[in-house]
Amino acid sequence: MTVARGHQLTVSRVSHAYAGVPALTEISLDIPPGSLTALLGPSGCGKTTLLRVIAGFIRQTAGSILVDGVSIDDMAAAERSIGIVFQNYALFPHMSVTRNVGYGLRARGKPTAVVAERTAEMLRLVQMEKFGNRLPGELSGGQQQRIALARALAVEPKIVLLDEPFSALDKSLRLDMQIEVKALLQRTGVTSILVTHDQEEALSMADQVVVLNQGRIEQLGSPADLYDRPRTLFVNQFLGHANLLRATLRSRDGGSVGLELDTGAACAVPSDKEHAPGSAVYLSVRPENLRLTDADGGLFTATVRQVLPLGSMDVIEAETATGTVLKFTQPHQRGGIRNTAGELIHMAIRDPAACTIYSAGTQSTSADH
Repeated sequence: MTVARGHQLTVSRVSHAYAGVPALTEISLDIPPGSLTALLGPSGCGKTTLLRVIAGFIRQTAGSILVDGVSIDDMAAAERSIGIVFQNYALFPHMSVTRNVGYGLRARGKPTAVVAERTAEMLRLVQMEKFGNRLPGELSGGQQQRIALARALAVEPKIVLLDEPFSALDKSLRLDMQIEVKALLQRTGVTSILVTHDQEEALSMADQVVVLNQGRIEQLGSPADLYDRPRTLFVNQFLGHANLLRATLRSRDGGSVGLELDTGAACAVPSDKEHAPGSAVYLSVRPENLRLTDADGGLFTATVRQVLPLGSMDVIEAETATGTVLKFTQPHQRGGIRNTAGELIHMAIRDPAACTIYSAGTQSTSADH
């Protein structure tokens, strides 16, 4: 492989507005050389605008984009050495696979022999060398995605941008392609940015995840950091499901606080942040951190509302006596579902250290662990 490796991308205080309406506000982040960073957030959060700014399709209203410490703000999109895999792949339908992969090289005026050699190399890389004479319309979605990636890598880009690249694929194929593309990007060593609204996709593929909300960075970190230590309620709720139990903070003892849940139960949770006694808080508990127990070991009771078998796991939705609806998971057992609608169950928290505390009534307050 001759793909360029290890280029640093820096976004420095980038802002952008459409007709005076802010789309990005003071975005700053470093994307390490050779890493895969996911831009994650709901529709309208600014992730596509940021991608377009990096690509050079739009000029930001403030801030700068740098590659290896050098500003590329004044470069046209074609001059930035950035490869792009679009959501719909954007392959030329009238061109063969071979000509699609070599298009960028031909546009740059590369010699015919170089184009042929590099195109063959890319087709081998994505295991599509037997399909060179086919048209895109004769390929499956997964095959088209491989060709789009091969075309992006053929020009030896410093950065590769992937814009919702898996959204057009069937669910059964999506996971396979995520694994395949991640392995391919790791082998080439190219610095990559993935735009997605799919939390599982971001967490499974990225080295670093940037959660955007209303044009600002809500949190940046490794997938494990964001899932296990979300700093705000927004991140907590957006990355996977989280049960929010209303509680009142009653006491502090060293590195833990005593809580009284709205069900009347008391529990202690590790926390290094200050809340005044009597403060209303949320205790966030992931579904996998709840477990069934007997009456003596239960923290509170709930009534099963419904059970959703999802292959290897069962998702149980239950409601506490105070009306809080919870979801928890347990491994599926061969031979049937263990719980039924209307059943009264006793529940406990597996690991209090894996819970998070938030001030009630806000989605921007820092989390306490």
